[in-house]
Amino acid sequence: MKTTRHLLAALLLGFVTSLLSAAAPENAAAAAPPRVLIVTTSHAVLGKTGYPTGFWLPELTHPYFELTQSGCLVDIASVQGGRPPIDPYSDPANPQGINPDDIISTGFLHTEKHSSKLNASLKLAEVDPARYAAVIFAGGNGAVFDLRGNPDAERVIRDVWNRGGIVAALCHGTAALLDVKLEDGSYLIAGAKVTGFSNAEEAIAQKQIGAEYLPFYLQDEIGKRGGLFECAAPFTPYITEDRGGRLVSGQQNFSGGLLGRRLAQALRHAPGPASAAAH
Repeated sequence: MKTTRHLLAALLLGFVTSLLSAAAPENAAAAAPPRVLIVTTSHAVLGKTGYPTGFWLPELTHPYFELTQSGCLVDIASVQGGRPPIDPYSDPANPQGINPDDIISTGFLHTEKHSSKLNASLKLAEVDPARYAAVIFAGGNGAVFDLRGNPDAERVIRDVWNRGGIVAALCHGTAALLDVKLEDGSYLIAGAKVTGFSNAEEAIAQKQIGAEYLPFYLQDEIGKRGGLFECAAPFTPYITEDRGGRLVSGQQNFSGGLLGRRLAQALRHAPGPASAAAH
């Protein structure tokens, strides 16, 4: 039985890797496909616990997979640039991790065309947001420490938003949206439906870790900014949409594929924001 399972996993990995390898070419001569930016944390230590953290791998790879399969071009950036830290518990290769059967993430890491973007991610401060029709902030606990109030993250968000693009976030990546203000001085998320890692999920995770480890809880902070927090049962795939589908958020790592598919659908049917080109 175990041998059969390993054989099926190997076959699935080969299939996913081939799909990733066949994703839309960067030099496509047809009508320029939309380009999307996925942003990760560069923070590697979980508060005062000293435990390693970073971004949660499937919160990057799953939306990446859905977007590239739909024909979008996807770039990866991080706060500091270079290879951002992957939370070790989200790595399928880690025997102590919780994602051993994550074929999409394994395929991504084994496909040089795509993993090279992660290994040499763009530095967020040097990103030209005019290139992008949408931006996604991946989660992982590290995002709480270096994405909230980050001036480079806010610059990218405002530029994409002001040009009519889509702003999205997953799990703790929603921290990047908390302090963003629009031109009229109001908060981006005020009065809008938003989700992220819920207080119920935080309580479960904190019990597993055995200590408080975050400076704030997203559910509480979203409410303080006037956001309308919504969520499903813990660890259930769930996304919210508001502002005419231009503000999209996913509850946690199980929501990455759902969010990616929703953005892919929206970008296929949208004319695209001004100045966003695949170049």
